[in-house]
Amino acid sequence: MSIYNENKLRRKKNIYRIRLGFLTLLNNPMLNVVWIPVILMIIIFDNLKNIYISSLNVPKILSSVLYISEKILTFLIPAILVFTVIYVIGEFLAKSDENNLLLAFDEKDLKKGNPILISKKKMNNKKVVLREFYTNIPLNKWNEKKEDIAHIMDITIIGNIQYSKKNLIQFKSVIGRTPKESVDLYDDI
Repeated sequence: MSIYNENKLRRKKNIYRIRLGFLTLLNNPMLNVVWIPVILMIIIFDNLKNIYISSLNVPKILSSVLYISEKILTFLIPAILVFTVIYVIGEFLAKSDENNLLLAFDEKDLKKGNPILISKKKMNNKKVVLREFYTNIPLNKWNEKKEDIAHIMDITIIGNIQYSKKNLIQFKSVIGRTPKESVDLYDDI
């Protein structure tokens, strides 16, 4: 894969990770507990910043520069912290599904880029999970590997794997494998 395509895929991955983390926080309110340490860290940073700035003896000519840089840091540090937390939540959620898909596809298929999890959402009945991936792997390869994907992820895929938009693949699944009907074999003795 060319450097341009790798960078493009990395940018998409970063955007989709933040989107996935944000949607996960909206869909799963219990994860919002993670904001308590973030708020405490922001308060501690602000107090330390105020103590440090009050101890400085800055000439009047540089006081406006210090004031502007203080306001920029007061905004940037919490914003970076918030985006990092959202990204990490998205990364943890996507890691297992994406690693399982790496096992299901051949190296030849993965030369076009790894599938990136965009959304993982439980449907109304809470047993069906809708997964959506950004990928450059064609749909026919996904349908060929459907059983391998289901086996590796330990799920049962409901219906067909289909496109939701260009390069976006989605499928519905249920946790656990349902056994196929088997024919009883008996030894003739």
